[in-house]
Amino acid sequence: MNGWLAVILIVAVGYFSIRPLKLKAGVLEKVAIGWLVGSGILTFVLFWVGLSGVFALLYVSVCLFLLNSIIKSVPLQTASFTAASSENGTNDLPLGRFSKFIPILWILLSIHLFYAIFSVFLLTTQYWDSVHFWHLKARFFMEEGSLGLAGDPSWILGGVKPHYPLHLPILKAFICRIAGGWSDAWALGTDVIGFVSFLIIAFRWLSSFHGRRAATVAVYIAASLPFIGIHLSAGYADLTLAIYLAASVMYWERWRRGEGNGYFVLSSFLIACAVWTKNDALILYFPIMLIATFMVARWKSAAAYFGISILFLFPWIFFKMMMGLGYSPNPGNQLLAFHPEAVFLFSDAFFTYGGFGIFWILFLPLLFYRPKAGSSFSIWSLSLSCLAVVLALFAFTHAYEFLENNMTFQRSLLQVFPLITVASMAKVCDLLAERK
Repeated sequence: MNGWLAVILIVAVGYFSIRPLKLKAGVLEKVAIGWLVGSGILTFVLFWVGLSGVFALLYVSVCLFLLNSIIKSVPLQTASFTAASSENGTNDLPLGRFSKFIPILWILLSIHLFYAIFSVFLLTTQYWDSVHFWHLKARFFMEEGSLGLAGDPSWILGGVKPHYPLHLPILKAFICRIAGGWSDAWALGTDVIGFVSFLIIAFRWLSSFHGRRAATVAVYIAASLPFIGIHLSAGYADLTLAIYLAASVMYWERWRRGEGNGYFVLSSFLIACAVWTKNDALILYFPIMLIATFMVARWKSAAAYFGISILFLFPWIFFKMMMGLGYSPNPGNQLLAFHPEAVFLFSDAFFTYGGFGIFWILFLPLLFYRPKAGSSFSIWSLSLSCLAVVLALFAFTHAYEFLENNMTFQRSLLQVFPLITVASMAKVCDLLAERK
C-alpha cells in the first residue's frame, strides 16, 4: 500500500472534523488545517486504543459530549475590535515597481520546497536525536503494532525517553504501517507536509488583512531561513511544535477579532497538539495562551480554552502521572538555576552563529515601533511572549548548558520562529498602512 493513502485519510479525518466549526476558509486552507487536526486526532485515538483498548471508544464519546457542552454552555466572549484592514487586502504591501519580483519569490520558494522533498527521499535519518528519540520509537510502534505496555518494562513506549509525548512517533508509525514497511522518506516527509500546511495557513491569514504580496513575502522569509530549511528533513519535533503553535495563535487572533467561536475551539485544539508533540509546549506556550484568553475575555473563556485542550490531553497526562513520567528526567532540585552569564551568550547565539542571524537585524528595529491598530495588535505581543519564555528557559534552568555549547538553543528558537516571522510581517504591514 502507499503512504499517500494514510496522508489522504488523515486529511479527510481533519477536514470533516472541522466542518461543524464553520470556519471562513477556502478548500486549500481547510486541507492544510485538515492535516494538522487530523494527525492530532489520529494519534490521540491510537494512543487511547493502545492504552485502554475498547474503553477508548467510551472516552472518545465522553470527550465529544463534554466538548459539545462546553461550546454550547460557556459564553465564549470576543473583544470588540475594528480592523484597520479588510478581507479584500486593501492594505496590500506597497512594493511599487518591486511587485514584478513577486513571481520570482514563488519560484524560489518552490525550489526551496523541492530541495526539501529531494532531501527527504535521498537522505536517511541523519541526526542522533532524531534516530534515538523519535524514529526508533516510531519504528518500534510500527513493527510491534503496540505501545509496548505489556512487554519488557525497558521497552515501554519504545524504550527511549518515555516521558516524551507520542504524537510524532505514532504518526510516523501509522503512515509507514499503511505504506507497508518502515520508510525514512515517509518518516521525514511528515515535517514537509506540516510545513507546507503552515505556509498555506500563514498565507491565508496575512493575505486576508494585507493582500497577497505581503503574504508572499512573509511565507518566502519563513521558508528560506537556513535553520528552518535544515529541519525540513531533520526529523526533530521542534518544527512540528512550531507549526502547531503558530497556527494556534493565528486562529486565536481570528477569534479575538470576532470572526467566530469556531476559531476559539480550533486554537485550543491546536495548542493541545503542540503539547502532545513536545513537553516544551506544556510549560512554555500553553500558559501564555491561557493568560491571553483571560486578558481578552476573562475567566469563563479561559476555563473553556483550558477545558477543550485538557479533554484531549488528559489520558496522556494521567498516564504520565501513574507511571511517574514527569516533564523532565532531571531531578527537580537540579532544574532551576539562574545563569546571569546567559545574557552575554544570547547576543552571540543570535548574530554570530545559527541560521537566524540575518532575520534578527530586520526584527530588532520593529521593537521600537507600535502601530495604533491592525493585524499585529495581539500576535506581536504573543510572539514576543513566546520568545521571552524560550530565553528564560536557558537563563533560569539547567538548559543553560545547551546554550553554552550551542547544542539545542537554535532548535528551541525554531519553536517560535514561524510565529515571529508572521508577526513581524504583520507589524511591517501595519506600519506601512499608517504611512499611506
